[in-house]
Amino acid sequence: MNNFPFPVLLLAERSSEIFRDMGSGFREKRESFDPTDLLWWAFVAVLVLVAFGALARVLANQDKRRLFNSPRALFNALCKAHTLDRASKTLLKQLARSQQLAVPARLFLEPDRFQTGMLSSELRPRQEAVAALRQRLFAVAEQPAS
Repeated sequence: MNNFPFPVLLLAERSSEIFRDMGSGFREKRESFDPTDLLWWAFVAVLVLVAFGALARVLANQDKRRLFNSPRALFNALCKAHTLDRASKTLLKQLARSQQLAVPARLFLEPDRFQTGMLSSELRPRQEAVAALRQRLFAVAEQPAS
C-alpha cells in the first residue's frame, strides 16, 4: 500500500496540472509577429530612461551646489560678472602671471596691482590698456603720479 495520505496525493496531482497549464502558453505557435506585444516593454524601457535622466539631473544640480576651491573657475566667474571681453581677460591673465599670483582673482580685489610700478617690462607698452582695465574694474579715476 501507499504510505502517502490521500490529501497529499490530491495536492500533488493538482500542482502538476497547474504547472502543465503554465507551460502550455510556451507551446503555442504564432504565425506572425504582433508589435503590440513589445509596447509594454518599450514603455518600461522609456520609463527607466526617464528615471535615469531625472536622477542624473538631480545629481548634477547637487554637484553645482557643492563648495569647491578652483582659482581658475573663480577668475572666469569674475570675468563673466564684469562682462570682460577676451582681450581684457587675456590682459588680466598676463598681469597675474607677471606678478606670479597663485590666485589670479586677487586682481579683482587689489587695485594697486594695476599701477605702473607693478607692471613687468612686457606689460609696460600696454600701460594704457592696463589703466583702462583698472578704471573699468574699480571705477576710480587714475591719480596723477607724484
